[in-house]
Amino acid sequence: MADRGFECTLNLGGNAVGKGKSVSLKSEMGEIDNTVFDSSGWKDKDLGLGEWSADVPGLFAGDNATQQAIQTAYLARSSLAAQFRTNSGYGFNGTCRIKTIGMEYGVEGGVAFPISLMGTGALVVYDAGS
Repeated sequence: MADRGFECTLNLGGNAVGKGKSVSLKSEMGEIDNTVFDSSGWKDKDLGLGEWSADVPGLFAGDNATQQAIQTAYLARSSLAAQFRTNSGYGFNGTCRIKTIGMEYGVEGGVAFPISLMGTGALVVYDAGS
């Protein structure tokens, strides 16, 4: 059965400063080319350094103070703690910085605060059941 729902929470100084309406989390490893002349015509590759990023197109900040905290963290290049969870409690924890930040306004509906996060270390697997 598929797990419904996913949550992204950003924390600054131990306090939640925003939750994502949706999130796209991506992690990848770099490549190290180990190919030599006697590789029989095939490349030989290994995994290099890892990195992760996340796009949060609809960040919800509860009030002006929390939105200001996010903007201040962006301008100061401060680190934030990010939590990515499914409704069943499985997910990842990581430390990140805000790479891009924006504001989107529409005639109808709320104001959106899209941000892009850049991981500053490893993603750590989180499982509430263990």
